[in-house]
Amino acid sequence: MEISNVSKSLSGKRVLKGITLRAETKRLILLGHNGSGKTTLLAIILGLLKPDSGSVRLNGINPLERRDEILKLVSFAFEKPKFDVNFKVRDVYEFLKNFAESDCLELFWNEIGLSKIKDSKILELSSGQTQLLHLMQAICRRSEIKVLDEPFSHLDYVRAGIIGDYLVKKGFQVIMSTHVPEEADWLADYVVILKDGELVWSGQFERLSEDGYYEVMVRGLYVPPGVLAKVGNVYIVK
Repeated sequence: MEISNVSKSLSGKRVLKGITLRAETKRLILLGHNGSGKTTLLAIILGLLKPDSGSVRLNGINPLERRDEILKLVSFAFEKPKFDVNFKVRDVYEFLKNFAESDCLELFWNEIGLSKIKDSKILELSSGQTQLLHLMQAICRRSEIKVLDEPFSHLDYVRAGIIGDYLVKKGFQVIMSTHVPEEADWLADYVVILKDGELVWSGQFERLSEDGYYEVMVRGLYVPPGVLAKVGNVYIVK
């Protein structure tokens, strides 16, 4: 993936500020706080948003110029999925059999447990159940690259663990966003840290300490200086 000087403003606010990145890796994680620009950058990578300046190439393809090729290359799931139809869960499962890997479908259907809500309608599902259904179509559909925006934000740790382990085991090419440092440590080959729309660090996660960044746990209300990312009382600081 190659990103060259990408900037973007939304509603008069500059949300991405000259992002430049070149990475050849299996699992790339965008790590940053809420509002750091992760979702906007994913949308630009997919060609769903046009940058105000700069360009993106994904596997050598410009997503704005060759949209049909990108849609064949990737499958994606955003944090807040919206379904415009009120099918039953089993209807989605049956439909995906034509386009998806069978072992992945069985993982979501049986081990994750979507079969237990097979007769529920999509618009009646909880946020976690909706996210699971959305992840099933994104991860299981036959595609080279899985683009996942905060995929575990509404999931319990058991199901998140099953899905994350499956992604690693299958060796998929993944581009994923998260605000949780432990998820980056667990899944990433390559980490990109965003803060307030700027790229502040990129590289292999284990190289953070070499460049003066550390993962620390804080008690009480103390906020350490130089915070790049946090979840709960766990911070990445410089």
